[in-house]
Amino acid sequence: MNNELVKDLKESPYYGVLVEVGAGVPIASKIYNEVGASKVIHSSLSPYSKESQEEVFGKTNERSVSMEHIRYGLKNIINKHINNEKVNFIYNSSFQVGRLDDDVSTHGWIGVAKRVYPFESNKYNYWTMQIVHLSIHNKMKRTDTIDYIGDCGLKILHNFLLNDRKDYLSNSLPKDCNIDIISCFDLENDLLTELKVKLDSLIGSIGKDDYITINPDGNIVRLEDIFRNKDICLYKGSFSPPTLAHINFATKYTEYTNSEVVFMISVNTFEKGEQSIENLIWRIELLNKLGYTVIINKDGYFSNNANFFRKKFKKPVSFLVGSDTVNRILTDTVSRLIVEEMGSNIEEDSLIMSEDYTLDKDENFKDVTFYVANRPNAPLIEDCLKSKNVKILMDSSDISSTMVRQHKADNNLDGLRSMMPDSIIHDYLNL
Repeated sequence: MNNELVKDLKESPYYGVLVEVGAGVPIASKIYNEVGASKVIHSSLSPYSKESQEEVFGKTNERSVSMEHIRYGLKNIINKHINNEKVNFIYNSSFQVGRLDDDVSTHGWIGVAKRVYPFESNKYNYWTMQIVHLSIHNKMKRTDTIDYIGDCGLKILHNFLLNDRKDYLSNSLPKDCNIDIISCFDLENDLLTELKVKLDSLIGSIGKDDYITINPDGNIVRLEDIFRNKDICLYKGSFSPPTLAHINFATKYTEYTNSEVVFMISVNTFEKGEQSIENLIWRIELLNKLGYTVIINKDGYFSNNANFFRKKFKKPVSFLVGSDTVNRILTDTVSRLIVEEMGSNIEEDSLIMSEDYTLDKDENFKDVTFYVANRPNAPLIEDCLKSKNVKILMDSSDISSTMVRQHKADNNLDGLRSMMPDSIIHDYLNL
């Protein structure tokens, strides 16, 4: 695969500089290993010490492994080659390489800039660039990890230079590697201007294992920034729109555990199909206005979400769920476990709930606690009550997002006020 990517680069009009920090020169090595690397590489280097990095990038107070350092580095490298018409791309990366004997995951930043002229614009010094944050969760030997970084970096370089920006995300990256931040910038006439990435472009391109995190200020941040020193509590749902029932549930959990709740919306929702980008964005904005961080991803399965967060952060995971949802999770779990144990497919109506099957016995839900709002029209089934990791936190009201949407359709302001937080009613009415 790598030789095909390098071949594409050699046949392209792109020729540039590669600067790699913290992990040797894995991307440059991938290109050097193929005949004709001189058609792609003007120069490559790996400044490792602080002094050598200052020689390349100039003095900065930013951490080496940070978006700010990559952005600053891109700007300075571009300026050094601004009058060299042949140089039309810059690759700049910085990584912290994890070890087998600790809990530190490998992560880092990759920035790629390309000179738009003469291919797409008549402005000679117009550059466009993107920076992404990568997390690699697979524990490997250092040499294997560095080689893995090379595979990821080469694909990102290839995609950014030769494909549309929407193909820049991790659908094409190796397994166990995910992108959680992407930012766009333009550099024109030595002036750096940040162009905030359109959320619709980002959400529309995320892969199964990508978790896009938007803090209450509306900024896209790393998952680590949210959960590094905090408990993990995820409130998964559609929130279309957020209601007082949702907010009361989240508030009750915070009062009970003294921990924050992060709302999570899946692009693919159970029995509702894929959500439109426009619909997702206004839900994020309403939840942000209420002071909550929101995570967006494409995988709606609780088991996969639990496994991802446990593996990444090495800590227990809590979910806030309605009783109807946890009933469904248990039913699905029982069906799967019985089928696996019997070694054959079984008709759904022949499945019999057994006291041998509870959610706390499923490896997918090890170190997972379900905090439940018990709904009057769908109370917890007996087998859920037997599960040691299922805890009823409160009895839920009969407020539903469906009822709120109907009040909006009927122009029933009093009805909306009885079911929605006052601070977002005006925004919701103006959608």
